[in-house]
Amino acid sequence: MCKKMENNISKAVKFQCRKQGITMRQLAEKMQIAPESLSRAINGNPTLSTIQAIAKNLNVEMATLFDSRLDQSDLTAIVVFRGKTLVTDNINSLLDFATEINISLQDEENTEYDINGKSHIK
Repeated sequence: MCKKMENNISKAVKFQCRKQGITMRQLAEKMQIAPESLSRAINGNPTLSTIQAIAKNLNVEMATLFDSRLDQSDLTAIVVFRGKTLVTDNINSLLDFATEINISLQDEENTEYDINGKSHIK
């Protein structure tokens, strides 16, 4: 297997794990293999059965692990705001989340509290 394809598989597996909010270690546990074995497989010369097992445990099509567009990704974002977490590689998702944050902050600015802690719109 050529080096570029190996790199794509490694990037794709790591990307899918991030997207699903799991670690490589958790993926290895789901596959019932040692984390080191998973790392060697995706960074070396994985067998077809290993690639199939990875795809199955990530709930993705095998072709997803060969998607060369992953090299072109310009965005990976993890945003945490008041306990709500967004993990995305999509600019529109990020902008939507930023808009939600902005609205939340504006609502706070337009609210005042009386001596009893009751809120009132300014």
